Amino acid sequence: MGRAIVFLLFRIFLPPFMWAQGVSLDRGRVRPSNYFEEIEFDITKGKLLVPVTIAGQEYSFILDTGAPNMLSKDLYHKLNPKVAGSIGVMDASGNRKFLKVVSLQGLKMGNVEFLNTPSLVFDFSNDPVFKCYGIDGIIGSNMLRKSVIQLDRRRKVIRLSNKIDGLALSNAISIPMELMGSQNSPYVWIDLQGTENAQERVLVDTGMDKLYAPAKTNYNILKDKKVFEVVGSSVGAGSVGLFGKGSQEEHFRMILPTFQLGNFTLTDVPSITTNDTDSKIGAELLVYGSMTLDYRRQRFYFQPYTEVYRSSKPDFGFTATVDSGKPVIGFVWDESLKDKIHYGDEILEVNGVSQGLCEFLTGKGDRERLDTLTLKLKPRNGDDPFDIILKKRL
Repeated sequence: MGRAIVFLLFRIFLPPFMWAQGVSLDRGRVRPSNYFEEIEFDITKGKLLVPVTIAGQEYSFILDTGAPNMLSKDLYHKLNPKVAGSIGVMDASGNRKFLKVVSLQGLKMGNVEFLNTPSLVFDFSNDPVFKCYGIDGIIGSNMLRKSVIQLDRRRKVIRLSNKIDGLALSNAISIPMELMGSQNSPYVWIDLQGTENAQERVLVDTGMDKLYAPAKTNYNILKDKKVFEVVGSSVGAGSVGLFGKGSQEEHFRMILPTFQLGNFTLTDVPSITTNDTDSKIGAELLVYGSMTLDYRRQRFYFQPYTEVYRSSKPDFGFTATVDSGKPVIGFVWDESLKDKIHYGDEILEVNGVSQGLCEFLTGKGDRERLDTLTLKLKPRNGDDPFDIILKKRL
C-alpha cells in the first residue's frame, strides 16, 4: 500500500490459513443468472471500500480477494444469520483462533445479489486498525467465485459480471489463475528478472495496499538466483495479523530489477520480505492498469496503461507498524538512522501534527507526497521524546 515503500508496511487484511476446518466456504449462489454491474468504490483510506446492501440497508465492505467473506460482530448481532459452524484460522503472524461461520442470506452489490454466502464473524470494532476504516465486513473470494470482477482505479469502478464478454478483453493478454481451497484464493505466476531469471506463484490480494510483497521463505529459495538486489536489512516487526502483531525478527528490503505479470513489465520494484506463507501482489498494481479476475474460467487479465514502468522512488529509510494501538517504528533500513531511531519508538507527531493511529493511517497519502518529514518520537526505552528530520533518499 510505483511509490516507494514508506510507512505502514504492516499487513492487516490477510488470507487466514484454514486449519482444523469444520465447514466449507465454497457455497452460495448468485442472482440473476446474467448480470453486468458497475459499482463505484472509494480508496481515500488506502483500501478498496465498496458499498453493499443487506436487508435494504447500505454498509461499507473492503474488497479483499486474499480473504474469505467476513462480517463484523456488530452486523452479525443485527442480522442474526444462521450459524453454519466454526472454523480455525491462522493469520500471517502465526496467531490462531476459531471464528464463527454464518450463512449470509443476501448481500447485494448494485443489483447483483449473493445468496447464502458462508462468512466468518470477526469483531472489527475491537481491533484498533480495522476500527479506523469503519467497515462492516469484507468481500472475499469465496463469494466472488462464480463471477468476473474488473477493478478500474482511474474511474474508481468495479465491473461485476457473470461472463467476460462485456469487458472487451483480449484472450492474448490473459494468464492462468489457479483457485485454491474452499476460500477460492486466486494465484498467478509472475516472472522475476535480475542476474538470473525465476518464476514465482503469488496470491492476488486486493486487501494488501502494496504492489509486491515476497514471502521470506520464497526469498530464501530465490536468493541464490540473484533475482533481487538487497539494499537493507533490519530487525524489527512489520506485520499485524488478524489476531495481533507478529514477532520481532530480521527482514530484508530489496529492489527487483524486473517484475513481469503477463504483458505488464515494471522495473526497479522495491519490496520487503514478510512472514506470510505466500508472496503477494496487491492493490498498488491498480496505479498502473486495470485488473480483471475471471473466477469462472480461472483467467487473470492486467491491462497496463503503458508498456513499461519504473517503480523505484526515494523513501525516508524506515517503515512503521502498530503496537498497542499506536503507530511505532517497525524497521529501520537506512544505516545512518539505526543509532537514532529504533523498533518500537512511538510516533507522536508528524510535521507538528499529533498522530493517533487513525490520523497516521489516513495521512499516509499526504506523507508520501512530501520530501521532508519531522517526526516527534517517544523512545521505547523511556527516554524523553525527541524530534528528528528525515529526507527522502534513494
